Amino acid sequence: MPASLGLWLCSFPLPPGAPYSRRFKLSSKDFGYPYSHVVGDTQVKPGKGILRRITVNGLTTAGDATIYDSLTEGGNVVGILHLDPTTSVSVQPVTFEYDAKLATGLYIGFDATLVADLTVMYE
Repeated sequence: MPASLGLWLCSFPLPPGAPYSRRFKLSSKDFGYPYSHVVGDTQVKPGKGILRRITVNGLTTAGDATIYDSLTEGGNVVGILHLDPTTSVSVQPVTFEYDAKLATGLYIGFDATLVADLTVMYE
């Protein structure tokens, strides 16, 4: 099916006379999230949003990546990824799903030893 035709999905049954359609049309523009390629300390997104996923694309040297709900390296910690090539899953990329609301922004901080390649997806 050509991408321009989109994808048709049927929703749950609605009562007769309901003002909503029983079908929804989705196009390829409705999929995917904005992303940033992160290889060091980076402000990924200013302002409110949602951290969707972090994918570890590659890892050379062990260390921690700290995820902040902040504009800088400090403030509310969403999580810490301890990444170690000797104990981590050897098949990469590996994706971690968060779906975490952000009140201030999204900042990823690498510690002094971490050498990694991340893709951070957010809204």
